[in-house]
Amino acid sequence: MGAFAPHPAMADLGLRERIMREIIYPTLEGMKAEGYPFRGFLYVGLMLTDEGPKVIEFNVRLGDPEAQVILPLLESDAFELFRAAATGRLKNYQALWSDQVAVGITMVSGRYPEKEMIKHRITGPITPGQAILDVNVYHGATVREGEDFFATGGRVLTVVGKVQSYRVARDRAYSVVSQIHFENMRYRNDIAARVFQPPMP
Repeated sequence: MGAFAPHPAMADLGLRERIMREIIYPTLEGMKAEGYPFRGFLYVGLMLTDEGPKVIEFNVRLGDPEAQVILPLLESDAFELFRAAATGRLKNYQALWSDQVAVGITMVSGRYPEKEMIKHRITGPITPGQAILDVNVYHGATVREGEDFFATGGRVLTVVGKVQSYRVARDRAYSVVSQIHFENMRYRNDIAARVFQPPMP
């Protein structure tokens, strides 16, 4: 239903080193020891707990909301980065990242995660020529017919604000979301809220 990047907790170098030491490196070494050295894109979904980082899932691709907030922050050539990974030259490659942050709000059909067979016309600023400053709209479950776009169910759009501040990125993304309409649309209104409002103890 949405995502933001980078997570403020990742500014803690000690936490990042612990994640690499306790989770990432052992995983890669384990696959190598079993005769299946990994080469590609490994996504690790983590939860930060009182006992430290815990693994929720591993995947070999980015999910849609995650990709839509992480990849816009990549300043290196994505093709060259992925080619370096595929050809075993990644250790010689230094990825460059923006110092900005990104907040993405995913807009879904009313029956999500169930499938919806009915198309609903989308109105609002959903094309590059209509976008406001520092906001991009990524299409998922949409089709174009002439000059009109229609939602076809599932995750329809993700609206991403990218600036220097989480608050401004979030405000701009939600500003655009408020201008987009299609029948039975839904979205969460608390994406990245904990960056400003930590949960009660």
